[in-house]
Amino acid sequence: MAAAAANLICFLAFPFLFACLYCRCSSTAFSLPFTALYMAGYAGISLLAFGAGLPGFLLLVLDVGLLTLWGTAAYKHQPAKATSISALVLSSFFLTMGLVQSLGFWLIKSIDPLSRFSENLLKYGDAVFSLAGLLLLAGTFRFFLRPYSQISSELEEAPLLLFLMDLPLLFIALTEITVSQEVYGNTIVWSSAQGIVHPVVNSPNLVFLHLLGYGGMFAILLIFQRLSQSIRKGRALRQLEFQAEQQKAYVLEAQARYDKTRAFRHDVKNHLLLLREMLSKGETERAAEYLSSLEDAAGSLSFPVHTNNMAVDFLLESKLLAARQYGTAVECSLEIPAVCPVQDMDWCVILANAMDNALEAGRTLPEGGRSIRINSRMKGDFFFLHIENSCQKDIHFTCGTGLSNIRTAVEKYGGVMEIASQGGTFQLDILFHLPRQPEDGTPGQ
Repeated sequence: MAAAAANLICFLAFPFLFACLYCRCSSTAFSLPFTALYMAGYAGISLLAFGAGLPGFLLLVLDVGLLTLWGTAAYKHQPAKATSISALVLSSFFLTMGLVQSLGFWLIKSIDPLSRFSENLLKYGDAVFSLAGLLLLAGTFRFFLRPYSQISSELEEAPLLLFLMDLPLLFIALTEITVSQEVYGNTIVWSSAQGIVHPVVNSPNLVFLHLLGYGGMFAILLIFQRLSQSIRKGRALRQLEFQAEQQKAYVLEAQARYDKTRAFRHDVKNHLLLLREMLSKGETERAAEYLSSLEDAAGSLSFPVHTNNMAVDFLLESKLLAARQYGTAVECSLEIPAVCPVQDMDWCVILANAMDNALEAGRTLPEGGRSIRINSRMKGDFFFLHIENSCQKDIHFTCGTGLSNIRTAVEKYGGVMEIASQGGTFQLDILFHLPRQPEDGTPGQ
């Protein structure tokens, strides 16, 4: 009975847990049919290992290879990512079982070999220690290895770094397998008078060795977590630099178009005089051509939206063009107060990131279901900006770089930003306190 329970844990419970941990580390939805295939493969490797006595390195290669193959075939993960997750899961497994094995030997050697407890421990030891290892492995991932899903996602574009992280993890796993095979072996010689006669091991030293292995594994993950954070910050910085250059271009283009508009308005009187002269001479066709050219010139200076801010007008013009290319319907009724402390660059940061996020969310939806709505209103000294866009239902949003940039720009002026997602609609609300300015320019009371 005890042997059957131990085999059930080893052949079913452990591979099932490996699959669950793999899915958790890769932030992938669990699939029972895929897991059943992996469990069947793992059972075959385990039977081969017990029957043929596979050397430790070959057992490790087969176990890691099977889990990696399963991840790449079932979930289409990159080989570097699948190998890294497999190395972490299996090194944690071998480390956990090594610690449980050493603690078990230490416990058995410390009790009276003639006691009833010693007899029961020998009888049910395999099942008890397997269950303890199962629980310890689950607890290790539950409380200590949470950051790994973020690490693997950040380093997915750097497979060489993932490979470098695999090396110390595989070293830990192979060390644990070697200790289990070469120190403990597969045979225990028990004497009712002396207790365990073979193997003779120094359990306290081995327990300390396993604990050092745990510390080493956590140190590796901590180092690579810092590295992934550095990569993420570098990527965000490059994105900010690119956005800053874009926003400068928006402001410069808006200023250039404003100068052209002023020049055009300045020459309107001369254009009218010339048209009058043409009409007085009966040159109607020539006047019509000239008037058409004026309309084209005026059209090139106008914006599809008018927000009282030319930089924002130019920004929204470019985003509306992108929206048309994506098949996204846009409704915009934004009016920025004439007297507003928010600088043009900060308006561009807010609206450019909001529009980019909205367009990206719409790309996952079928055509005809993509929409963006922008509206604003001024109530007293408070300016409300509301942006909503269609998105996938029941999706969890995190505050990424774009929303973080918006929040930074909003809080720069003491504003408040809130986001919400419900029923396939994402909403971004921004509130600014903008005290009105009297006509003489002095602050209002």
